[in-house]
Amino acid sequence: MNFSRQRESIINILKLNYEHPTAYRIYELVKEIEPTISKSTVYRNLEQLVELGKVRKISTGGNFEHYDIVRDSHSHAICKCCGNIFDVNLDVEKIANFIKNQTEMSGCNEIIVMGICKDCEKEN
Repeated sequence: MNFSRQRESIINILKLNYEHPTAYRIYELVKEIEPTISKSTVYRNLEQLVELGKVRKISTGGNFEHYDIVRDSHSHAICKCCGNIFDVNLDVEKIANFIKNQTEMSGCNEIIVMGICKDCEKEN
């Protein structure tokens, strides 16, 4: 993948953003820096970055996928009600070994936990 200023802007937005933005939100943020960038350029670059393992795509089970820069081995907790995503630090290796012992499944490198966040819990 060749270097491009636009791709670098996308990476920088993700490095500075801990809110796990959607592709459209990333487009809005990059457009502030690169006013001539198109949505298709942002979406195409995001897919390329996912394929290269520099960015991960997180599905919340809703209509949108969220993106996160691959910076360390952390996992995510997703609210089933509002779709908010939270970073959580789990011992993924220990959990992966536990899963492998029970299912013979290997290659687990991320854990996604679904639940209800405190804000949604208050509303119900």
